[in-house]
Amino acid sequence: MNIYLIAFFQSGRYSSFIANTQHQCTFAGTEKLPVFLSDFPMRTILCLLISNCFMTYAWYGHLKKDTSNIPLLKLVLLSWAVAFFEYLFMVPANNRFGLKDGFSPFQLKTIQEVISLVIFCLFAVLFLKEPLRWNYIVAFLFIFGAVYFMFYQKPS
Repeated sequence: MNIYLIAFFQSGRYSSFIANTQHQCTFAGTEKLPVFLSDFPMRTILCLLISNCFMTYAWYGHLKKDTSNIPLLKLVLLSWAVAFFEYLFMVPANNRFGLKDGFSPFQLKTIQEVISLVIFCLFAVLFLKEPLRWNYIVAFLFIFGAVYFMFYQKPS
């Protein structure tokens, strides 16, 4: 069974197993990584940032122009083509680096969502020319509060 499925679905039963092995895990193929990713401590975050840039463009890039005359199937296929590059970075971030770098599945998902929102905010303001309103900023502050609690560890 995949260790991520174990951690997510049966975290109570296997949490001590995962805690004891998370820094000893080796993943097939990680010894053949590009130099810039093999020893880079923030490789999970870097891969998530890159993947979310592709994801945001695949999902929302077509909103800048009128696509009403383009068949829906063609739009979907174009978005999937861009999303392919998202997966080239998202899969290693989660399946190769995340657990090895010490992140839990819940932390990985939280990091991904925050990065997704930050990238989308920049994309909406800079590319789509949407205004950044005060209530969006307040909402982001609440989300960052959620991140704080996700990573909070009781002092020993």
